[in-house]
Amino acid sequence: MLTLRLFASVHYCLIWSRFRLPSAMVSKTTKMTSGEFDLFRKHIQFGEQILQKCEGIPKAVYQMLYDHHEKVDGSGYPEGKQDKEISVYGKVAAIIDAYDAMTSDQAHKSSMGPIEAWRKMREESGLAFDKELLSVFLKHIGNVPVGSCVALSNGRVGFVLTLNKVFQPSLVRQVYSLTNKSFIEPTDIELNKFANLRAEVVIEKEVDPKSLKLQFIDHIS
Repeated sequence: MLTLRLFASVHYCLIWSRFRLPSAMVSKTTKMTSGEFDLFRKHIQFGEQILQKCEGIPKAVYQMLYDHHEKVDGSGYPEGKQDKEISVYGKVAAIIDAYDAMTSDQAHKSSMGPIEAWRKMREESGLAFDKELLSVFLKHIGNVPVGSCVALSNGRVGFVLTLNKVFQPSLVRQVYSLTNKSFIEPTDIELNKFANLRAEVVIEKEVDPKSLKLQFIDHIS
């Protein structure tokens, strides 16, 4: 939890640092040129300048800022550090930042679903991300993470809200009927509340929420 709070400080700092980049570049919908990417990398320097204006910032926050774009195989930036050269906090921040970026809409790309992001990150184990830390992260968000849009065996589509003790979906908010092809009044259904019992309704497959004009954020309040 402490690590998440520290990263929240870094994330807030990075958001503000990007205001110092050209707005046309930040909102660009096509791939950046090499020159633009070099400029984009400076958001780390801008973030450092913002942190230095605050008192009592823990060293770990600076480590997260400096290292969250480094990769264990040395292909990251700004310094191209490898494995043991990267701080533990930096490695953790890299994992959190990547998952957040993958599952969020950005100017140059649409978001991917939590399940696809989970698979993509697993493929980068030992390359972009520390194997052990990534394994812990992926285990605890589950292979069907909170926010996943899923089709259920009862003919409805919903979003995963919670996981059980073995990190499997335990509560799904149903918002769409595949049978009637229409939106429905949101209702919650429990799945796998007890890990040793088979649920009456099960998840059949992942669904692209955009195909049904659904957004997780619209159904979590």
